[in-house]
Amino acid sequence: MATTLDTLPVDVLLDNILGYLDAESLIQLSYTNRMFSSLCQDEYLWRHLVLEDYSLPRDASFRQMGWKSLYSKLDHSKVYVWGENSDGRLGFEAPNLGRRRFFNSVSVSTPHQLSTLNSKKIVDINAGGWSFHALDKGGQVWAWGKIGGQQMWSTFGSEKLREPTRVALPAATRVISVSCGRGHAVALARDGTVWQWNNVRLAEKVHLPQAYASDPIVQVSANWGASSLLTKSGLLLVIPLPDRVVPNRADEDEEQGPTSGGVRYLKSFPGQRSLSQDNTYTDLHLQESDMSMVSLDRIEHDRLLVSTANYNPVAKEDVLIQIAGTEHCTLALSRAGRVYRFTVQDFEALRASPANSTIEYIHYSAKEQETNVRAAPNRFITANFHQFAVYTRDGPALVGNDTDPFDQRPDNLPVPDVCKVSFGDYHCGALTNDGKLFTWGGFSAGALGHGELYEDGLATPMLLDFFNDQYVFAIGFGGWHSAVLTIPK
Repeated sequence: MATTLDTLPVDVLLDNILGYLDAESLIQLSYTNRMFSSLCQDEYLWRHLVLEDYSLPRDASFRQMGWKSLYSKLDHSKVYVWGENSDGRLGFEAPNLGRRRFFNSVSVSTPHQLSTLNSKKIVDINAGGWSFHALDKGGQVWAWGKIGGQQMWSTFGSEKLREPTRVALPAATRVISVSCGRGHAVALARDGTVWQWNNVRLAEKVHLPQAYASDPIVQVSANWGASSLLTKSGLLLVIPLPDRVVPNRADEDEEQGPTSGGVRYLKSFPGQRSLSQDNTYTDLHLQESDMSMVSLDRIEHDRLLVSTANYNPVAKEDVLIQIAGTEHCTLALSRAGRVYRFTVQDFEALRASPANSTIEYIHYSAKEQETNVRAAPNRFITANFHQFAVYTRDGPALVGNDTDPFDQRPDNLPVPDVCKVSFGDYHCGALTNDGKLFTWGGFSAGALGHGELYEDGLATPMLLDFFNDQYVFAIGFGGWHSAVLTIPK
């Protein structure tokens, strides 16, 4: 008897055939019979298409459902922002919008649409200390606010961006993920290159030592004083911040002057150059001495020499598969389901004794060894400032603080089916798989989004009903400000 598609085993169809079809082909196949109608609804198939066709970052959330609907509506995404706006960080300056609370604070306490991005097909959003970065379908990055904040007032290109402005990366560069620290951003491009910047005019291309040439970067995450990179083999690489960019000294003749003490001097500003052109970028060529490298193998070797290590023996052949940066630390998830915290602010200390810079959060780790891979993890992590969250497929989101001891028991977030928690300085947001947003914490100039009624803050998560008629699919909280992306229900 001849073999036809509908006589093949389901696992063969899903793994070896349907996964190679485009969206239109899947839809057409679903019309053929009841079996294919069911198979073509598979969440994993549509997740793959969203990640590939829309450049949605793999580490954006722990979403378990809704991928087909997301695929069909992402072209119509909308951006909403709220919170502190005294410095115009929300992307618009409306004199009658918001309430002046004191001399340097204006609260916008309910969400407002950032209509200038309506046609940009935004797929992910992140918040820095005083700014936002958004990633569009085509892999371009848009920034607004003040990337470096008041601490970097002299950094060229870190001027206040009153509306979304494209980060000046080379035209051929297609970014697939962005992460924001306090005053800088780091990005991974589709071609595997790593970029970082503290201004929109002059990005820095990161060149790692030759020893890592055959081990591609699979994830980037920003700390406040560094950038953390994860390689395919499970190495954590911690690299320094990008140089500040300031006007050139009068005695410098070079178009692009030398770097001195972390400052790059420019003879002239490229500020009048059209953002549609390829702007100049700088190259950061790193040596081993400029960075730190952490692997579970190195930690286990060092653990045998350090009697005070705050973690159990590393599981055999275990490697890191996901990272999330906080102010001074990087959280990491291993393939075996263990959650580690590495203190990364002191490069020399981390290099000298990685075990002394490491703890395992034992109550966030899997109780029994599990198998996590980046394509389909059973556990997931996000973090910012000092807070972090760990997610599993069958339990509540677990929330903690990176100053907690290794045996601290987590707080169970009282919100079901959470796929992402995002943290500002004092406020938090939780996104659910069915597109709802809950917020809690400090009022933070209206960053909770519930209006002026909760100036004392919220101790427990409250549903933000502003979005009842929309589906929220991405959130980015930071500082005293918040943003979400929505699609129609």
